[in-house]
Amino acid sequence: MLHRWADRSQSRRLVSIPTLMLVTATTTVSVAFLGTTAAEASTSPMTSLVAAPANLTVGQSTQLTATISRAPAFLGDSDVVVSFTIVSGGNAGTSIPNCVIPALLVLAGTSCTTSYSGTQSGTDTIQASAGAGTTSATVTWQGIPSSIVMSPAVSYNSTGQTANVAATVFDRQGKPVQGATVAFTVTGPGAISGSHPTDNSGVAPFSFSSSAPGQSSIIASVAVGSGSITGHALANWAGPPSQVTLSLFGATQSAGGRAPLNGNATVAAAVTDSGGIPVGDNTAVNFTVTGAGSSTGSAPTSEGKAVFSFGSAVTGTSVVTASAPPAPTSNSVTVTWETPVAKTVTLAPKQTRAAVGTNHIVVATVTDQFGQPFPGALVRFILLGANAAKTTSSFTTLADGRAAFLDRGQNVGIDTVIAFVDLQNSGTPDPGDPADTANIFWQQQPGQGYWLAASDGGIFNYGPSTSFEGSTGSIRLNQPIVGMARTPTGLGYWLVASDGGIFAFGDAVFRGSTGSTRLNKPIVGMAATPDGGGYWLVASDGGIFAFGNAAFQGSTGSMHLNQPIVGMASSPDGGGYWLVATDGGVFAFGNAAFQGSTGSTRLNKPIVGMAATSSGAGYWMAASDGGIFNFGDAAFFGSAGSIRLNQPVVAIGAIPDGSGYYLAASDGGVFSFPASATNFGSAAGAPLNKPVVAVAIAP
Repeated sequence: MLHRWADRSQSRRLVSIPTLMLVTATTTVSVAFLGTTAAEASTSPMTSLVAAPANLTVGQSTQLTATISRAPAFLGDSDVVVSFTIVSGGNAGTSIPNCVIPALLVLAGTSCTTSYSGTQSGTDTIQASAGAGTTSATVTWQGIPSSIVMSPAVSYNSTGQTANVAATVFDRQGKPVQGATVAFTVTGPGAISGSHPTDNSGVAPFSFSSSAPGQSSIIASVAVGSGSITGHALANWAGPPSQVTLSLFGATQSAGGRAPLNGNATVAAAVTDSGGIPVGDNTAVNFTVTGAGSSTGSAPTSEGKAVFSFGSAVTGTSVVTASAPPAPTSNSVTVTWETPVAKTVTLAPKQTRAAVGTNHIVVATVTDQFGQPFPGALVRFILLGANAAKTTSSFTTLADGRAAFLDRGQNVGIDTVIAFVDLQNSGTPDPGDPADTANIFWQQQPGQGYWLAASDGGIFNYGPSTSFEGSTGSIRLNQPIVGMARTPTGLGYWLVASDGGIFAFGDAVFRGSTGSTRLNKPIVGMAATPDGGGYWLVASDGGIFAFGNAAFQGSTGSMHLNQPIVGMASSPDGGGYWLVATDGGVFAFGNAAFQGSTGSTRLNKPIVGMAATSSGAGYWMAASDGGIFNFGDAAFFGSAGSIRLNQPVVAIGAIPDGSGYYLAASDGGVFSFPASATNFGSAAGAPLNKPVVAVAIAP
């Protein structure tokens, strides 16, 4: 073994030349030089990369040998560090240890080795780079057999024919295994055994025959370690046809033997041998139709059954029989041909909600007695309720049997749409006319109003979708109100005090509080679950208190925060929530996704609250100067950051459909964004007993 001393930072180390090893594998390797110049690196190009073995099973290990050619080295030259990268294949991203080629006083090239194990089947491409030169190799990893799928699972054959079955072998990743030896064992008629390797698609074929009727069982197995995996299939062997049984099939059977004029009727013939075994596939069956639509035809069997369709251009009845020699002719079935008529009308959607000022479409689908779309039906629509019309609207169904009605809702309330097929063209529903109804619940546009809450629990409501449901303005509170949340209907709301006391009004249900609990830090806000069945309270240290069906998803109660928490918002489905601090730091829990924050940004004024978008993929934060910071899919609609405010902003509330937001100031001033968002009024200029601390937007 040759050694040399190299001076490195006043320390000495012994460098040895590793024994040269030959390896065959396909791998990608990159080489870096420690301390060498570009010129020196270019004198040491990669010449080869070999992996051995190059074909092996997942879980085994392949050895990689990288070889370079270089000019004579001198004392002071640096070692060459070779790093390996799998650039493609199932194991891409797997880390491969580096290897080192020492700097030596040699004229010939030199090598180094490393190894790695594959966990995924397939072919990896590995690249090696030294200086400006690269070389690559490949390693193919065979998956470990995990399952066998047999096709067909059941076959139908005639005695004397050949049954073909295929076994497909898959590994644990669901990839086909090539080169696996599949052993086949047949018991019953045609008993035999054999084996076959799988091809590139993981498929091993097997064939056998039987001269005796009955059912064969086929087992395919592949050895895996000390055990094996198996797949199972069946093969039926039948003698000549002995019995043919005819029956109605499909839609004709569902219609009780009725069929539409100029449409199709379908029958099926089940054919068995003398032992009751279904005959082999592709046995010819002859069909004879007499009466309406008289005709003849044939169809092959599949799984012992032959299916035949025919039509008629005249009303009346058809009588159908089938035969499969040498079996006698089957029983007969009768089909009655009828002219299609409009039988039913169905409106969709049956119940829906819409915002006033928009249009809503209700679709009527007319079907005949066979359940098929009926074109050309005269459908009339009657509109009753909040937006009732004095006259009916009429439309004729298209080829798909549909006719649409457009309701332009201008008034809040319920509309009832009646659709009927006017068979008599009388203009009014008559006995026997198919009819159906649907309801449209017209609501105010989202966010048509808001509530402001003062620190004494005083409530100020504005807009047509809000109502006063009560307050604590006349009650002596132990601690001031700091937040509020509305119910899903907008017919109630909760107020929360800094001690966690809860006050419920309207249809808001009391679910619990921390009013009698000693808190580490005061409560600063709350959020309700989407269905109103619970709520969360948040303290300034990020402690979370969950009540009702509000699930605890985590908190910052045990974390050291740079700034205190000032607000929270729930994800759309209630599966998570966000907390926001005065520096704009955001903490996401449950399924609430972090979309960004201002935690590292220097703010002009502190953050006072947040609101989430309807999708849950974004949120807004508001600062006390009215500045807005939007993240994710939350759109920027404007801010009060450049406006001189009489009093600071204390809260933000989002319009439920995400089309804007409202800011509330401590003097009751309200700022609406964008400009198209209606400002329904404010308490600015009114004498307030206590400052406003929270806002909630109407549903």
